[in-house]
Amino acid sequence: MPSDNESLDSGSTIVDSNLLKELKKKRGIEKGKLTLFKKYLSKLDVSSLTMEQCLDLELRIEKLSTVFERFEKIQDNIESLCTNLDNESSNLFYELKPTCKRRLARPDPTLVERS
Repeated sequence: MPSDNESLDSGSTIVDSNLLKELKKKRGIEKGKLTLFKKYLSKLDVSSLTMEQCLDLELRIEKLSTVFERFEKIQDNIESLCTNLDNESSNLFYELKPTCKRRLARPDPTLVERS
């Protein structure tokens, strides 16, 4: 018959396993948002950005920071349960944000202001 400690360990392992699955699912959702933003950015034609597109990009950059903050909190929780993880999504964030900033920083005389 298992001791009280063994049954507690078994129960906490199940809880940790379920929690880890849930956290990985949440992390996947946030990573998906980063991937969608990367696709949006790759299709953006910098040479013909309108003022509205520039404003939209600035808003998306702000949202990107929020998404990444949530991602990092989830990642921290996962790391507290498990040590063999990758940082691929973190790298994606650090790749995307400067790319956006560069695209916005380029002075482009073809920017068109539309009402």
